[in-house]
This record gives sequence, structure tokens and C-alpha cells, in this order.
Amino acid sequence: MNQIRENFGVNEFAGERHFAQENGYTYTTMSYEELCEEIAKNWDQRKSGKGETSLDRKVIVPISNEYVYGTFTTIKRGMGIFSEVIQRQAGEDYFIESRVAYSDGNPVRNKFAKVVLYSREALLEKEGMCSTEANWEVVCLISSDIDDEPMTPLAMARNMLGKAGGTTSIYSAQEFAEAIYYWSQRVKI
Repeated sequence: MNQIRENFGVNEFAGERHFAQENGYTYTTMSYEELCEEIAKNWDQRKSGKGETSLDRKVIVPISNEYVYGTFTTIKRGMGIFSEVIQRQAGEDYFIESRVAYSDGNPVRNKFAKVVLYSREALLEKEGMCSTEANWEVVCLISSDIDDEPMTPLAMARNMLGKAGGTTSIYSAQEFAEAIYYWSQRVKI
């Protein structure tokens, strides 16, 4: 158990976003420790993160979807959608986010759940910060109906352009095009 605590932690940014149902992000009902145990159990199945070529900096680990809930749905004709100007965290640029104006109140249970982890080195780039003493920190939870969901185009651009809140990554035109097409058909609940 100590090894799990030493190797995996939850970044404060992810903790604020993914451990509460009310904030509009994919969330889990697991505790930090339960999530770290799930990561350790599935660590051998990890893949390099989007824009990466190795398992050294950013990885994606599949986990059970039993306690992970999504917050996106496919758009349909006639949906009431509104947009607002938001900021992920202080120091980052503002952007427009669209949401569907209604929900049936039921959590979205998707087929796939994954955890994105960054190494200490990746988090400390460009004057970044770690929230724990762990070698790897959870930065994002993903809940999707497809196995290889693309990153949002905005997240890709933030990373590739070296904007505040991004971590250096390079993406192909094909990856950008697939992300734009996929996310043009989805809206946050």
C-alpha cells in the first residue's frame, strides 16, 4: 500500500475538478486512495498520452467505469444550448464553453473510463507545480463511449502552443482534424 501512495497521487487541479458531481466535469465517487489503487492495478495497461511517443511523461491508464461518470452527450437537433465565458484556473486564458440547457439528472455511465497521469518532470516544466510527492499525478479523468477519445482541440492547442496550463506536446494535422470533428458533435451536460 505504501508503494501506491509513493508512486501515484492526485494533482490538486484534478482533485477540484473530478471528485465532485456538481462542477460539470467527468467525476468519480472513488476516494483518492481507491483511484490510486485502481491505477496501480491497471498500470501495466498504460499507453502513452496524446502527443507523446514514450511512457516517460504522460500516460493514460484504463480503469473500471463502475464509479466514473461522464458529462458530455451527443448533440441532437432542437437541443437548447447556451455558452459562457470561463477560465479553467487563474492565470489561464478565458474561452467559450457550450452546455446543453437541460439534463434528466441521471449520471452518464459510458463504456470506457481512463485516467491521465503526468510524471513529476512533465508537471514541473515551465514553472509548473506538483501537488504531491508522488512520481505520477492524476491530472484528468476521461469517461467516453469510444475507446480512443481524442483530446479536446482547445487542450491540444494549449499544449502545442505552450500556453498557460498546457504541457509541451506535438500533434499532427490528422489528430487535430479528428479532434475537431469528434468534439463538434458533443456538448457538455
